[in-house]
Amino acid sequence: MLYALPVLLPAVVACAQPSLKGAYEKRFKIGAAVNEAQVAGKPAADSVLLLRHFNAVTPENIMKAEVIHPQWMQYRFAPADALVAFARRHGLQLNGH
Repeated sequence: MLYALPVLLPAVVACAQPSLKGAYEKRFKIGAAVNEAQVAGKPAADSVLLLRHFNAVTPENIMKAEVIHPQWMQYRFAPADALVAFARRHGLQLNGH
């Protein structure tokens, strides 16, 4: 009789390992730079990885002056506001640069 072995998905295998943030929680935060798409949850795999292993985020380009103020009398705060909301919603430390 033949038995089919279950196929383990990378996400399932990864969950069996301790998270990076968990391994260092008593020492320091583990951070990642994030962009607009990742804050919006695209691709979903990025969000799973980010929330599992990191407890701090920093804006990749979202809060740079040329993104927030691209032209005279024009301001674009929505991406920065979305990043702040994302960090608060998931209990992530937000670091600027």
